[in-house]
Amino acid sequence: MAKKRDKREIRAYADIELAKLLATIASLQDISLSQLINDALELYLQQDRIQALIQKHSLDEINGSEEN
Repeated sequence: MAKKRDKREIRAYADIELAKLLATIASLQDISLSQLINDALELYLQQDRIQALIQKHSLDEINGSEEN
């Protein structure tokens, strides 16, 4: 799990079935939906193809450095 950081709200729409499933899984794990989605996004960012994009476009430089 990622260390505690300042948070920024991100809004997204999901299919109703997906939203229900995620909320249920979060509840079963006794974590917030925000934490579940945060964990999922962290795993997504660790994928080789996404890491390649991050490296190619020097996106690692903005990781945690923007205050907007």
